[in-house]
Amino acid sequence: DGHPGDPVPRAPGGVLGIEGAGDRSADEAQLTARPPVVVDLHPRGDRIVVADAGLPVPPGVPVIDLAVTAGVPRFDQVLQAIRAELVIEGIVWAQEASADLTRDLTAACDGWAADQGRPIARSTLTHEAFKESTASARAIIRTGEVTPYANVILISGVAF
Repeated sequence: DGHPGDPVPRAPGGVLGIEGAGDRSADEAQLTARPPVVVDLHPRGDRIVVADAGLPVPPGVPVIDLAVTAGVPRFDQVLQAIRAELVIEGIVWAQEASADLTRDLTAACDGWAADQGRPIARSTLTHEAFKESTASARAIIRTGEVTPYANVILISGVAF
């Protein structure tokens, strides 16, 4: 199942087992068939947190830790992957987020709302209140992002 001289057997699905690696460019390849499996489990109103590498995780909240190293994967990459899988009706981020991050999140919301054909409620909390509110999250998806306050709470909606 490996190639002659390969010290490590190759997994099905492409180079080093990266799903679709033979079909797509390296930039498009995903390590799993679908990003965060928890996405399928959410009824309307459930909260999923996409977090930077430093956000504390409250006890009892499951973590999907995607962080490989500082900056990998980036927050925006994970948010984009989730966008393809999840209908959201609301998004929350910290008031302390930089103007650039706020601009990027607003643009992402605008695109997501256009894709869904419905508006997305947006709100901000102080970072302390944001951290407290993550205790009610269904899951926290940790990225390798190191930009301060690059965290959002996504509130799931329904497709109909």
